[in-house]
Amino acid sequence: MPYQHNVPCRFKPLGLLLGFSLAAGTLQGAHAQDANPAPGSTVEAVKTESFKVVPSISLTETWDDNIFASNNIVVDDTITTLDASVKANSNWALHRLNLDAGVSADYYADYDTQDVVDWWAGADGRFDLSPRSHALGGVRFTQDHEDRSATEFPVISTDPTTYTTSRAHLGFAHQLDAFTIRLGGVYELLDFDQGSTPTFDVDQRDRKQYSVGARFSYQLNPRNEMFFQASTDTREYDENTVGRDSDGYRLGLGLRYKQGADLEAEGFLGQMSQDYDTVTYSDVSDLYYGASLKWKASAQTRVTAAIDRSISETTLTGASSYLDTVVIGRVEYDATSRVTLNGRLSYANSDYQGVTLDLDEYEVGVGARYYFDNNIYLSGGYNYITRNANAPIYEYDRNLFFLTLGYTPRNR
Repeated sequence: MPYQHNVPCRFKPLGLLLGFSLAAGTLQGAHAQDANPAPGSTVEAVKTESFKVVPSISLTETWDDNIFASNNIVVDDTITTLDASVKANSNWALHRLNLDAGVSADYYADYDTQDVVDWWAGADGRFDLSPRSHALGGVRFTQDHEDRSATEFPVISTDPTTYTTSRAHLGFAHQLDAFTIRLGGVYELLDFDQGSTPTFDVDQRDRKQYSVGARFSYQLNPRNEMFFQASTDTREYDENTVGRDSDGYRLGLGLRYKQGADLEAEGFLGQMSQDYDTVTYSDVSDLYYGASLKWKASAQTRVTAAIDRSISETTLTGASSYLDTVVIGRVEYDATSRVTLNGRLSYANSDYQGVTLDLDEYEVGVGARYYFDNNIYLSGGYNYITRNANAPIYEYDRNLFFLTLGYTPRNR
């Protein structure tokens, strides 16, 4: 996918993943396809007695004028990306099961050492114990790669760093009048591949992460809900010589607002902390906050936005971690029954703890999609990314143009 080429790999902290599990009951796939239904239609595809099955396939051509995200070695290339996936969602009266799997392959015209094949497969579901109680659970397995703009990327590496993730989550939710309690846990394994970096042992980055937590909410009125959430955050590296093992917590008090199907917003503010086992690395304690917005501004206009703040892992020498603050906004507009326009803005700040490194990254993107019918579409767009840093080696500018031909069965 076009956006996958230019967004640095950011590992979602387990506290955030747990928050998704507690709030929504499922974990969404990281490779969700950008194949929105045509105006006035919904994705349906193949229906069986128990499942709705939606296959998708797309072919994308991207021109990237700075494939290594560097201000020293600036080279361009054309990337051909093939995405294929299938989703199956149950339509049972009780309980729910969601399955999905897919593959995304990038092939570079000139620099074929950058070729990668990512894949994912997962299942999550809900078991209804009673009308007011249900259990949640799921597993997910992925193989992904880090974009060249990631600060973790070894400079001497000639090919991308790939890694596999194995994740499982389990939870329980119960509603008692205006009160709702959600309990949950997440366990995750990260395994990095050596690739072509013989002098850098990427096994030092292999680790397990796990979190348990709870979310208590109170329905103030039909539109407003107040909640308090708390979770732990434990990170353990496979090689204990690294000394980066840590324990932490997340606390947040927030408000959720929903007005029918047109407006849904949520925000929270609290405290987060991560304490490291060795004095070599600085402990972190700071404000913890986040927000999300889904707004159907008109029959033709949809707005989504999010703010996320987390403590993210790093293997940068001398740094324990970095405070990662991300702000994203996206607008979609149905110009006609067949044409959809979109625009996207994002800002990310990475404040490294224990060293004097601070990164500010900005991205702007515009695009359009034309639907030949309810199954086939053609989309294109442009992305511009720039990063400012107090260390020039991490600064870069990047322009990407892309064109996609895709197929996803839909209702007519």
